Amino acid sequence: MGESAQDIPAKSERALSQERNYVDTIRFIHEFQQKTYWEGVGMLTRVMAFYLAVTSFLFGYILTKGLSPRLSVLFVGVAVAVSTIFLVVLVAWAWGLTRIVDLLDSLTLGLDRQAYEDLRMKAQFRTWRRINRVVIVGTVLVVVVIIAGLLLWGRWATQGQAAP
Repeated sequence: MGESAQDIPAKSERALSQERNYVDTIRFIHEFQQKTYWEGVGMLTRVMAFYLAVTSFLFGYILTKGLSPRLSVLFVGVAVAVSTIFLVVLVAWAWGLTRIVDLLDSLTLGLDRQAYEDLRMKAQFRTWRRINRVVIVGTVLVVVVIIAGLLLWGRWATQGQAAP
């Protein structure tokens, strides 16, 4: 009723094959998530540049064309609405990028625990998360300052005063 000598190598071969498949799957997911992260960061950078360019153009247009206060306030209202939507999207995007870093940390640990510890990858991923937070907080602050500036300028425009 025991296992034959032929069954033992077959089970070991199956276990090795399953382990190789597991490692290959982790590698595939790791590569995919890493590519997704860097494409997401690149896209976020381009979106931020586009947002700043459009907002600067709109605000410059309002200031240089001498529009009526009512029309100026309408443009400012649109800019504030777009900026608020952008802020919400930015925070959601940042949360998604942070989740990808967390997943990459777990996958890297799963690939080779010894190399993960030898290369002090935990500290690397912690630094990566900190840099993520600093960049996102800085970007959020820029957008909040833009929104505040637009609101202040809109307030001055409705009072009939020239904006500084």
